[in-house]
Order: sequence, then C-alpha cells, then structure tokens
Amino acid sequence: MDIITPLRSPSEREYRTLTIIPTSTISDDEVVLIAEPIEFISEYRVFVQDKNIVGVRHYKGDPLVFPEPETIHKSIDSFSNPPKSYALDIGVTSSKNTAVLEINDAYASACFGLPAIRYARFILARWQELYAKGR
Repeated sequence: MDIITPLRSPSEREYRTLTIIPTSTISDDEVVLIAEPIEFISEYRVFVQDKNIVGVRHYKGDPLVFPEPETIHKSIDSFSNPPKSYALDIGVTSSKNTAVLEINDAYASACFGLPAIRYARFILARWQELYAKGR
C-alpha cells in the first residue's frame, strides 16, 4: 500500500510515494472511497445526547452562516443505533447546502465552549454507556 506525501512543502506540486509499514493490518484489496473536495464556508458542532440537541457551537468559518435546522434534525433522526452521546459536525457549503462533515463519539469530543456542567453530563453519559457494555 502506498501513500502520497509532499516532497518539500504543501504549496509545491511535487510528490513522492512512500510505502506504509509492511505489517499494516489493512489488506491491499481494501476498498477506498474517494470524493471530490467540498468547500465549507461555516462549520458547527452539534452535541447530541439521548437523541436531543444539548448544544450547538460554531468552530470554523463565518459564524453568521448557520446550517439548516431541518437538516440537523434529519441527520440526528436518521442515525440508527447511535451512542448515548455524540458530536455531529455539520456545515454550510459554498453552494449554501447544509451537509454532515463527520460524527465523533462523545468520549473523544472537545467541548468547543459548551458550558462545563453540560459538557460533563454529555461525556459522562457516554462513559457510563461504555462501562455498562463492558460488564
């Protein structure tokens, strides 16, 4: 398996190929999905606990460009079998569409300014769920 890395700096268009560690557990036959880059003009983190929004925080781009609330709710509703708490990163594209960037487990999500008590409850709920599954 090969990866492409910059030779000198990211601004230059010269690249070389490096072989990833030969003991990698990913098969050379593994399917890799590739998509065209999407330009986001505004990005937000939506904190979801028990399928309810407990906070929304802007973290990149224009803070006055807010994602479509209906898309946020549809994204939450369509997540089958979600963890008790998770962070939904959602943004507005340059064509003014709202899209999901990624979903992060609560235990690995920064607070992005969510009030301390609310954030503590958010991550505690997920850790309790993980602990209960481990029994």
